[in-house]
Formats: sequence, C-alpha cells, structure tokens
Amino acid sequence: MLPLTQSILFHNKLGKFGDKSLDQTKINETTALTKNVGTEVLERSECKCQNGKCVSQGNQEVCVCDPGFGKIGSSTCEDCKCGKGFNCTFDVGIFSNGKKCICSKGFVEKDGVCKECDCGDNGECEISRAGEKICKCKDGYFVSNGKCEDCKCGLNNTKCELIENIKICSCPNGYRDSRGVCKDIDECIFETICPPHTKCINTPGSYECACEEGYEPKSNLSDTRVDGCQDIDECLLKETCSFPSTKCVNLPGSYKCICLKGFQPINKYGDPRYTRCRDDKSSWNAVNIVFGVMLGVFLMIFLTAAFYKYRMTLRRRREGLLVNAL
Repeated sequence: MLPLTQSILFHNKLGKFGDKSLDQTKINETTALTKNVGTEVLERSECKCQNGKCVSQGNQEVCVCDPGFGKIGSSTCEDCKCGKGFNCTFDVGIFSNGKKCICSKGFVEKDGVCKECDCGDNGECEISRAGEKICKCKDGYFVSNGKCEDCKCGLNNTKCELIENIKICSCPNGYRDSRGVCKDIDECIFETICPPHTKCINTPGSYECACEEGYEPKSNLSDTRVDGCQDIDECLLKETCSFPSTKCVNLPGSYKCICLKGFQPINKYGDPRYTRCRDDKSSWNAVNIVFGVMLGVFLMIFLTAAFYKYRMTLRRRREGLLVNAL
C-alpha cells in the first residue's frame, strides 16, 4: 500500500492503486495523481505545455519547450527571438533579469539576440554599444585579423612585445619585422653589396659573395664580401691548351688558345679555349710564289746576260773577219 503522500502516474495503461482494482478505469491522457487517501483517488492534475511537450521525469511529468522557446513558469513556453537555432531562459520575479539567450560558441547576446562574435580560444569577445567587435585577449596574446593570436615572431629566441596591444618583434640582424613576423632581408637586391668579379647569393639572415667564373679568393683566409676575388691565370696549368701547336693567352676571368706560327685554327668560330690547329698551307703557298718569282727574275737576268754575251761574241767575230778581208 502506497504512503498517503506518494503520487503515481498512469500513461494510458490499466493498473492498480493500493488494494483497489483500477482495471475499469482507463486514463486517456497523461495524468498525475497528486492527492489520495488510502485506496481512493481524490484529485488528479494534467500536464499542460504550450509550445512544448510533456516529458516524464521520475514520478512526475514536466513541460519541455520546443527549440527556440523558453519556459515561463511551469507550463508556458515563450518564443525566445534570440536568432535561428538559439534557446533562452526566462527569469520571472522581483529580482529577475527577464529573457537570457543561450548562445552557442562564437556568439554573444546583444540586445536580446545572439550575434556572431568570435576571438578564438585565447580571448573573450564583446560587442560594444556601437555594435563593434571587441576582443579581450589573455596575457601574451594580441588581436590579429579578429582573433587572439600568440605573440610569436616566427624565429626561435626572438623577443616579442605587446605595446598597447600592438605586436613588436625585435628581429636579429639580417631579418626585419614584417607585420609581426621576422622575415629574411634579401641583401642581393642592392647592386653594390658585393665587390667586382663576385656574385651575390642570399642566405637566411645573411648573404655570400661568390667568385665569378675565372676568379678565385685572394687567399684562404680572405672574406670575399670585403676583399673580393682575383683572376685565375689558367695558363699556369699544364692541361690548359693541351692540343698540339697551340699556346695559352691569359685573359681577365678567362683565357684563349692560339695557334703557333705556321699553323691555323681548325675551328675558327668555336670556343677559343679549345682551339685546335693545323699546318698553314697558305703560308707555304706564299713562300712558293716568292721563290718562283725570284727564280724567274734570276733566269731572266741570266738569259739576258747570256744573250748579251752571245751578241758581243758574234759581233767580235764579224769585226775580225772584216779586218782579215782588208
């Protein structure tokens, strides 16, 4: 037998109450038996729920509001009007604050409506009277693109400071602060950064001056960024101009191979460092021509002298014959 103060619920089912059979009684709606004496049901109360539904919780039924509605009292659900998908609560009483919107993450209540306001996980977001978003970041964080970001400058052991919520990076040499990030300085954009006969190579936080082809550092200890480079005399190397009948001529930053006297290059329009030579037949032809001309002149002189001698001899003979005849 149930105590006098205990209630029992019947959910459209037949049942018994105490020793009295209730199989003749069918309860058509969800009914709460709130008052009884012995086995007699004296009073019952129905669960009412406007804009919601009744749900069993333990030995009683409660009103659960539909999404977008908040409960006022025990049986009335009022439209929240907090925005689509947001619920609310109503606090009714002397010290009540009225409606309170239950906004999801990334939204805050403003003028009874949930408005988007997200500063990330490292700060709280508020909306000013003018409707502007305000981020209140934790210590060590600053506002960047509407989010609370960690004060880091992109390089290890780089000092990061926040001055009036403005991020300032103390970048090392060779780097510069670019919108809160230490970025490498490309020194090679300066044309005179390296000495003559060198070319600039940018490196993280620094640069190098490499010798151009045909040049070398002045010593093993010299700094090419300061001392520059000197010409390499390739003609001192045995393997330079190794083809027969050639000799090496050193040039600034390079060299060329030329043919010895009496030879001419085979590849006139090729790389002068790889010149190959052959006998200069044209020079021999010139010698032959000169020799032939000289020989011809000599023969002419010889023949002229012989002919003159012959004429003189013949003349003397004729004169001798005339003398004898007289």
